[in-house]
Order: sequence, then C-alpha cells, then structure tokens
Amino acid sequence: MAISIRPATSEDNEQLIRLTKACPMSGVISLYVDREPDFFFLNRLQGEEWRLYVAEVGGEIVGSLGVAYRKARVLGEIMRMAYLTDVKIAPAYRGSTVAFRLLRELYENEKEKEFDIYVCSTLKGNDQVIQLFQGRAGIPSLTNVGEVSVVNVIPTYWFRLRQQWRIRRATEHDHQPIVELLESGYRSHCFAPVFPNQLTPGRNHDSPPIASYLVAERNGEIEAVAQKWDQGNYKRLVIVRHSGLTKSLQLVSQIGSIVHLTPPIPSAGMSLKVLQVRHTVCAKGREEALRQLLLFIYREAYRNSYHAVQLSMAKEDGLQKLVPGPLKVKIPLVVYCGSLKDPTLPGKIKGLCIYEDVSLV
Repeated sequence: MAISIRPATSEDNEQLIRLTKACPMSGVISLYVDREPDFFFLNRLQGEEWRLYVAEVGGEIVGSLGVAYRKARVLGEIMRMAYLTDVKIAPAYRGSTVAFRLLRELYENEKEKEFDIYVCSTLKGNDQVIQLFQGRAGIPSLTNVGEVSVVNVIPTYWFRLRQQWRIRRATEHDHQPIVELLESGYRSHCFAPVFPNQLTPGRNHDSPPIASYLVAERNGEIEAVAQKWDQGNYKRLVIVRHSGLTKSLQLVSQIGSIVHLTPPIPSAGMSLKVLQVRHTVCAKGREEALRQLLLFIYREAYRNSYHAVQLSMAKEDGLQKLVPGPLKVKIPLVVYCGSLKDPTLPGKIKGLCIYEDVSLV
C-alpha cells in the first residue's frame, strides 16, 4: 500500500499512543513512554509553535516526526530553535522509506520558517535515528555536538540534612531571584530556554506553576533552586526489559525496601513512578546548598513512593558531581544540531555544556 504523509490531528491521539507503546527505547533499561490519555500534552509544552507529521498506510499510522519552535540561548545569543522530536517508526516499517519521507516532508514544509538552528537528541547507540540525520537528497545533516547524562537516582530517606538552609516552596515573590539564578546558572549552556518567558504565570496553562520550584534559603537569600515535576497524569515510563545492571539494582532495591531504605524497582511490564527534577542551579560558591536541596527532594520522593528521581545534566556540567545518591543509573543522550544560516555553528558548540530537558520528551 502507498505511504501518505500528513500533519497530525487530535483524531490521531489513540493511534499515536499505540505507536509510542510499539516503539520502546533501548539502552541501560528498555522502556516506552505511555502518553495516555493525551499524546499531544507534551507537544504543547515543547515550544511556542509546534507541528507533528504522521506516516499513514491504509489508514494506520506507522510513523511520526515532530518539530517545536522556541527561543533558546546559543553562544551567548538568543536564537529561534527548531527542536525535532517524536521520531517513531512502527517495527514493521523500520528499514523502509517511512522515516526518510517523514523527514523530507517536514523539511519541505518547515524550511521557510524563521529559525536559526535545529536540534535533535537520541539515546547513545541508536544508530537508526543517527543515520536518518546524515543528510540525503538535499536534506541538511545534523552534527554531534555533545552528550547529556540522564541521571536516575533511587531515592532514600536515610540522608542527613544540614540545618543551615531553609528549604521551602517558591512563591510569586520569588519569581525575580529565581529567574536571576536560572539565567546565571544556564548562561553558558547551549539551547537553554529564556527563563523569564518560561516562568511567566499563565503563559501556558499546561506548564507547572511557580510553586513547583523549591528553594534553599539562608539568611534571607536564595542560594539554590530546583523544580520538581510529577508527570504521572499524562506521562508514564513502562519497563519493557531490564538489563543486567538494572536487574542488580532491582534486587538491591528490593532488599532495601525490607528495611525501609529504598523503594523496590518494579519488574518488566510495570510503570516506574518517576519524579522529574529540572532547572537545578545554585549561586556561585553555593554548591552545598544545591546538594542539600537535592537530598531534601530525595527524602520527599521516598515518602511519596517514587521509584526514581530523574535529572538531566550536560556531560561537561560540573554540577554532576554534586548529584548525591549511592544507587543511580546514568543514561547517555547524544545531542545533534545543524544550521541553515551558519553551517559553522555546530563546530562552535561542540564540547560546550548542552541543555536538554528530558521531561519534555
């Protein structure tokens, strides 16, 4: 049957949810993202403007590819970025022309849009996606510019907290100091968002509120900030298969749960209850404040029966060493980018700190 490519509509919701379940991610652990009941929830958060294209055969959706546009910081400038997302091909159509045709359709329809740079990320070792962006038939290629670690920490209550810091929920009065900290902390990270827009109340009714931020305060000054985000109502990570490493961690966690030390990691076929932690920054020289804030979040996550706390940090980010926790798994993501306006841009970015928000994927 002929393959047709078209923009997705709300009527495709159920088919796209099924397609996602059929396309698990393989790595240290194999899992898929269950986006029921609203597949498009994450798309609405990914940018100020977005589109999703689907490949259809005989009325059945067999592939998808999306793009979201947003402002981002790149090499000290604010640029308009096109972020490629939702690259999904049904197993029976891998190796066919579906992926290429989706990419070509997206490129032909979106190339006239005003954007400075385009970006995509994938699990390290996902060769099929990598080959897709090598440049064919006039479609620009993407360049590997760096890696991001997705750090998954098994939370535990048995961490001691220091008393120097007051840890509390943020309020609207904290908006400006939080923005200043975020701008300062991510100034050197390529693809970081423009935070005043990110935090403006009411900008997007789907976005988590200012109260989702926690601050570590001392002597009336906010020294560290982190946002915690429970996405369980519209995004769940379902385990397909454990690796040797995660099987070992599962066993350790089960033993730990007996003495109320850790939550037990679920078996294959079950969902992970994950707490996303984003925007983890601290004032210069206040790294311990951020560490204490993360320890506080772990304790709260344990109390609320989360299986994992998930953060994403650039490979070069010095804050990675601050992420506490004896039981953690790092999953590497490779970030690619290209530019129609300045082909030299990826070379200038390579090796710098990369911002990637896995909570929106």
